[in-house]
Amino acid sequence: MKKIVSIIYSFENVEKIADYSIKLARDLNRELEFLHATESENIHWDPTLTKYNSLSNVAESENNLLVKERERILQKLLHVKKVSLDYDYPVHFTVVPGSVSVVVKMLCERDDVEMVIAPFTTKNKMDVVVAEMIDDLDLPVYTFPLDEEYHKIKSIVYASDYQKQDVKVLKRIARLAKKFTASVTVFHVLKLNEFDAELKKNGLQEMVNKKIDLNDMKVEQEKAGSPAKGIRRFTQKSYADLVVLLKQNKNFFKEIFGRSTTREILNDIDTPVLIYHQK
Repeated sequence: MKKIVSIIYSFENVEKIADYSIKLARDLNRELEFLHATESENIHWDPTLTKYNSLSNVAESENNLLVKERERILQKLLHVKKVSLDYDYPVHFTVVPGSVSVVVKMLCERDDVEMVIAPFTTKNKMDVVVAEMIDDLDLPVYTFPLDEEYHKIKSIVYASDYQKQDVKVLKRIARLAKKFTASVTVFHVLKLNEFDAELKKNGLQEMVNKKIDLNDMKVEQEKAGSPAKGIRRFTQKSYADLVVLLKQNKNFFKEIFGRSTTREILNDIDTPVLIYHQK
């Protein structure tokens, strides 16, 4: 069985990340692993320096000490969380020196990961770290604002551009929804010149009824000035607990996740977002 991997890139928020991640993995009945890179403003380690350079030895020694210290903290913290949150699986963790890009590279080389949790802490951090993970990883990425407490998912909104990949993604979402007994709404932001949208909506609804094994799934659409505004407004109006997006083609993804709208979607709505990638 594949596992969930949670990225701890903000160690000052390690308890919040651990708490949220373990609760989500528990409700999904999945094994969980934490990955942490010790990147720190206080330790500047240049990997181009050789081991024969005294400065390199000092930097490497400081990084090794930091790795051991954080391993000690994680071991104690995760043991306490596992017991207090009634999590049945063992909780693994890995601490490595370097930046988050090291962790991303590790994930790219693995085939035992089902989903990556990449929480964001501030607007600037989210824009750099989470957006880059979404671009660099082919794995589903689940991101959530750390200011929000975890609660079970009851309502899911899938942002659709009426593409053929929708049915495949909706089958995955249906499996997720069943674990929480959640409803799913397929939501499309209408463009001004989209005259055939109603036909596409009806066609997708018919396909959903025939091919998706979930009773509580419907298709809706609304006009909006931009996809970001439409998704945010509908999510708030429907009290959604999770927004699902598909990174499927460059034009649509750029429209949603461009630099100007990344903050709009992932920061301005206080809702977790799950991003799937086209396969």
